[in-house]
Order: sequence, then structure tokens, then C-alpha cells
Amino acid sequence: MSLNPVYLWNPQNFPDPQAMLPDGFDAAHRIVSEWADQPLPQGADTSAFDKLAGYIAEAALSGKASADFKAAYADIETQVAEQLKSRAILELYEHYLELMPILTCRSESLGLVLYDANGYLLLPDGREYPDQETQDEITAYWRQREAEEQKWRQENRGLPKNIKDFYKYFRPKVDELMARHGFEYAPHLFNTVAHKRKKLEPDVIIYAKPITNGQQTIYINYRDVYKDGEYSNLCLEWYLSDKEVERIYLHDLDNIRPRYGETKKKQLIAGGGANIEYYLTQMWYHTGPSVSYKTETEIEALLAYWDQKLREVAWIDTYDDVEAYIAANLEEIGRLHLRIVISYLRGVKDLIAEKEEWLRTYQMVGREEELLEKSVSYLINRQKEEG
Repeated sequence: MSLNPVYLWNPQNFPDPQAMLPDGFDAAHRIVSEWADQPLPQGADTSAFDKLAGYIAEAALSGKASADFKAAYADIETQVAEQLKSRAILELYEHYLELMPILTCRSESLGLVLYDANGYLLLPDGREYPDQETQDEITAYWRQREAEEQKWRQENRGLPKNIKDFYKYFRPKVDELMARHGFEYAPHLFNTVAHKRKKLEPDVIIYAKPITNGQQTIYINYRDVYKDGEYSNLCLEWYLSDKEVERIYLHDLDNIRPRYGETKKKQLIAGGGANIEYYLTQMWYHTGPSVSYKTETEIEALLAYWDQKLREVAWIDTYDDVEAYIAANLEEIGRLHLRIVISYLRGVKDLIAEKEEWLRTYQMVGREEELLEKSVSYLINRQKEEG
């Protein structure tokens, strides 16, 4: 069940506190639109939010809280503190029916404006929109929706609604798939600086497999935009890395492509998501990047598709294998100027003959011939230097 978010703010933290007291939904919406993505003004007092987070955490620990509510709000104090580092207005989504009684009970005494975008507004002076009867109707509507959704989830093997629970469900299945193809879990590759957090869980999973000439890496991530048990952007990104190839192809020949993530003149996996360079990549969605997954049946189909795609690359081990893979997929991969680097590393002596054969065989597009010529000239000079 996808609900609109609930917003809270302290009028006293803003230059004009009176202007932050909306007289209706339109005014509340304007305030959120203007301030939600702006940082709190310097010197703002967040103690009211700290107290509110404490009340929510206390409720999550009680015996009355559902398992989903406990999971979602066990670390609410950290969540709130993190939000307020970059946002002037606190935004909450999950478990509306359990959350709202806490907010309506506590926000007024804490001096906070409570704006529920589903149709409710409560000010610190006790004014509320709409009246209690209308609010009861709204609550009854959402209770009915939740019951209908719960029934649907039971009948259709719905996915866990909390992303942390989804990770616990999803990770073992992906682990098993990756093990079949020789990959192991590789959290050490997670770039904590780029992600601005210490752990990759629960929305990133990384695997790696050392090979004779380099490493294969798998980077998987996903999103739960509406916190409703629907997961999008589920993509398996496959990367091939080798320091020799990268030194020659990316750096000596200056082939770093910024659109794939350029960080301090390095071409890093997932635009810096993992702290390792690569020279060849493929991205595999099942039915498209905008598709949402909400049932176990859909996840099973996705994993079967990934299994099929991994069979196409998991066997790659040596430079000879890389050459075979590029040759078989040249129409999709292109980049003969990369292929000639692989030829050099394979020990091919007559790079000019190799180039001439390709010029007769393949139709060059754009700057391909120029880049190929540049690579061949550079590599021939290296061969001469090596004697």
C-alpha cells in the first residue's frame, strides 16, 4: 500500500515562524515544496525531533508493535538525525496506521507542525484540518486498504514490505546463484566514501571472482521508493577488471569514459559505488529499469534471467577468453581499440596485420578507426621497447 508521506517541522527554526503555520492544505504543501530539500537554518534546535524519535523508538520496542513496525523504526533516532543533516522538514512514510497515533499525540506538545499529505494537518496551537469526523473516515479508508493489501500479499506471495526484511529474503537467493558461477560475497569492495555510509546493506550487494587475468565483479542494487514492498531498479551490473588492461587502455591511451563514472581519473565500478576500476561491463535488467517487483514469483523469474546472463560471462578467465567474448559480442561491445590491447596482452606480435584484417572485416563507425590506429601505434612502440 503506497501512502503519501507525513511531514513535520518546527516553525521556530525558520526566519519567519508565523509564515510556517499553514492555514490549510495548500499552504502546507507550499511550505513543504519550498523547504523539504533545504537544510535547516544554522543554529536550528532539533531537540523536539530527538524527543519525537524517542517516542517512536519506545513504541517500536513495545509488545503492541507489529514486527514490520519494529523493523522499520528500531533505529528511528539515527534515521531522524541523518535526515535533518540535509533537510529542514522531517519526512516519514512507513506503517502509517501505527505511526499516526504517535505523531498526533506528541507533535502538538513538542511544538511541531504535523502535515499528513493523505489529508490531515495539526498545528502546535491545537488547530486541525479537517475535523475529527473526516479524519476518522480517512483512517477507516486506509484500514480497509491495508486489509485488502494484506489479503493480496498472502494470495500472491508478496515481497517483504521493509527493505531490511527484503534484503534478508533476497540475499541468500542471490548468494546461491552467485556460488553456482564461482562468485563470493565481497563487501570490502563497497566504497564507503562515495555512498557516505559504512555498510552496503540493505540495498547494495557485491560479489567478486578472481580470474587468471584480473577479476569479475557483480554489483547489485535496488530501491524501495514508496516503502510499500515494491522494489525497482533491480539490476545486475557485471564488470571485468584487470590492472594491466586498465593501465594501458584507460590511462596510457586515455579512454576513461566519464559517463560511466570518473573519480580522480579512475573509471570505478558503478560510478564509484565499488572501489575498483574496470574496462568492460554489462548491465542486466529483466524487463526494464522502471519495472517494480512485488511478488516472489517475479523475483524468481529475475534470478532465472540473471542465471542465464551469467552463463554468458562466468567462464571468462584469461585474455584468450576475453578475446573470444569480445569477438562473439562485437556488435554490442564495439571498441576494437580495446580488443587490440587484449591482442597485445595475449602476445600477438603482428598488430598491424590484426588491424588490417579488422579494417577489411568490420565497418568502422565514428572515431573507431582513428582510435584503433592510435592504439596500434602506441602498442607497437611498447613492443619495440620490450625488445
